[in-house]
Amino acid sequence: MSIPERPTVLYIDDEEDNLLVFKSAFRRDFKVLTTTSHTEALEMIKQEEVPVIVTDQRMPVCTGVEFFQQIPSDINNVRIILTGFSDIEVIIKAINNCNIYRYLTKPWDQAEMKRTLDLAVEKYYLQKHNVQLLTDLQVANEQLEEKVRLRTSELQQEKEKSEHLLLNILPDEIAEELKQHGKVKPRRFDHVSILFLDFVEFTKIAERMPAETLIEELDHYFRTIDDIFSKHGVEKIKTIGDAYLAVSGLPV
Repeated sequence: MSIPERPTVLYIDDEEDNLLVFKSAFRRDFKVLTTTSHTEALEMIKQEEVPVIVTDQRMPVCTGVEFFQQIPSDINNVRIILTGFSDIEVIIKAINNCNIYRYLTKPWDQAEMKRTLDLAVEKYYLQKHNVQLLTDLQVANEQLEEKVRLRTSELQQEKEKSEHLLLNILPDEIAEELKQHGKVKPRRFDHVSILFLDFVEFTKIAERMPAETLIEELDHYFRTIDDIFSKHGVEKIKTIGDAYLAVSGLPV
């Protein structure tokens, strides 16, 4: 948590002498802004970051409590109010409603005011730090959720691809049993034919033929075989180089 060397404090009072005294007392420790007008104060806190606001309760146009009620909800200053003894009951009732951090009675003591300002500044920057931590955590959670979503999608695609491969090379019943149990009980099938085909002297032919031409030739013959087998219910298992493995008579 980083706190500026001279944090900004805004002091509002309708008496110029009080503004001068406050600024003189604390200008070495804080960047002190002063004004006699709550209207001007609202403009000031909209234009720059003001961690702490101190205002007199009794002002000509509106009270300090009423002023704090006018501050936009997205501006989270730490608020201190100065009051006479006759106003204390009003201030206590307003503390929760106006998010007032502390009230001090007039005339204020310089040492007490300094301690209060230091604590108020620390509170402001701690709150700001916590908000940033929560924001960072939310971003990290969203990024993690996106990674999980993408990984889940990838796993689903891989699962579908595996199932598709199983269905391509195994009967539906066998593939389903393998998916559910991870193994398949041996079965006996009568009248099953297995074909393992390869081209005679393929290696010698491959040595003399350009690779592109060789692939085109293999593709042509394998497509022709596929067409013939599909007409007679023969299931292709796979091809490896010039070899072709197929089966007929198994339930699909």
